[in-house]
Amino acid sequence: MNEQQNLISATKTIIRWWKHILGISVLAAAVTAFVALFVLDEYYLSASTFYPLNQSVNDRSVLLNTSGSQ
Repeated sequence: MNEQQNLISATKTIIRWWKHILGISVLAAAVTAFVALFVLDEYYLSASTFYPLNQSVNDRSVLLNTSGSQ
């Protein structure tokens, strides 16, 4: 317990255990993806309302005009 902790010893530990760290990370990602795709319900629903900036576009005569000129 008298060993001093520094970046070099932490790097050596990570290099020594890289296969285990990578395996656990991939397993966690796979489990998370499975739960998100198949277990959880779709909770958020959205709807949008579009209001055009030019209010004359909503005029019936402009909407139903088939002559091509506005």
